Amino acid sequence: MKKKHLLKVVSVIFAFTIWFYIRSSTNISKTVKIPIQYITPIGYEVEKKALSLVKYKIIGPRAVIDTLDYKNMALELDIDSVFKQSKRKYKFSSQYYNLKFPFSVKVMDVSPKNIKINIIKTRQEK
Repeated sequence: MKKKHLLKVVSVIFAFTIWFYIRSSTNISKTVKIPIQYITPIGYEVEKKALSLVKYKIIGPRAVIDTLDYKNMALELDIDSVFKQSKRKYKFSSQYYNLKFPFSVKVMDVSPKNIKINIIKTRQEK
C-alpha cells in the first residue's frame, strides 16, 4: 500500500517537472504595445496628434515573455538631444528606439518603422 502512494507522489512530481520544463523552454511570439514618452526641449511640446504607441513583435521563452512587466515599459524618444532652434519636424527610425528587452527575447518587428513628430512652442498662460 505504501509503495502505491509513493509511486503516485513520484509520478505527480515527475509530471509537474516535465510540464514546467516544456512550458518554460517553449518559444512563443507575442505582440506588445508600448507607450511612447517624448522628451522635449524646455519651452516646446509635441503636437497633440503625435503617435502614442509602438507595437513590438517579440519571440522568446514563454517563461520570460510571460513575466515581462509591459505596464512599466516606455519607449523614450529624446527630441531634446537632437533639437535645433530652426527645426520643428523630426523623424525617428526604429534603429533609434532605445527599448531594451532581456537577452533571450528577440525583436522580430517594430511598427511603425519611423515616427514623425512636430514640435510646437509651449503656450504661455496669462
